[in-house]
Formats: sequence, structure tokens, C-alpha cells
Amino acid sequence: MKSLNQHGSTFVVLLLGLVVVTVVGVAGYRIVQTTDTGTISSSPTKSGNVPNTVDSTADIKQADKALDGTAIDSGIDPAQLDSDINALL
Repeated sequence: MKSLNQHGSTFVVLLLGLVVVTVVGVAGYRIVQTTDTGTISSSPTKSGNVPNTVDSTADIKQADKALDGTAIDSGIDPAQLDSDINALL
């Protein structure tokens, strides 16, 4: 039986792996560059006065009160959330 010469096959495998990683990296980079990250919306139901910087304990307490008064679940439909989770499973 004749033995096949497989010298250099490791190089070909490493080269193909490098090509795959490069393609995935370039695709990911292009996706990140095309997404619009400049429009971050704040919470629609903002209550209280939130300080821009935290300089004292009073600022932390003021921010805590503002966060406690914010309704974070007001825009969530539980039925839609359940159906979305079930669709993923």
C-alpha cells in the first residue's frame, strides 16, 4: 500500500483557521461600525432630580430616590416576553 505524503497539511489547516477567524472578525467589525450607538435613550418615566456627578452622600441618596421612583417594567408585556422566550427554546 502506498503512503500519501502529508507534509505541510498542518500548515494548510492553520491557514484555513486563520482565514475563518479573519472573516468572522471583519464581519463583526463591520457590524459594530454600522450600528447606531449614538442614540441612547434615557428612561421615559424619570422622576426626581438626578445629579450629573456624585460628590457627596447626599448625591447618592438623591440618585437612589430617583431610581426607586422609576418604573422600569412599565413597557414590558409579560405575554410577549413569554412567547419570545419560548420561541428561543
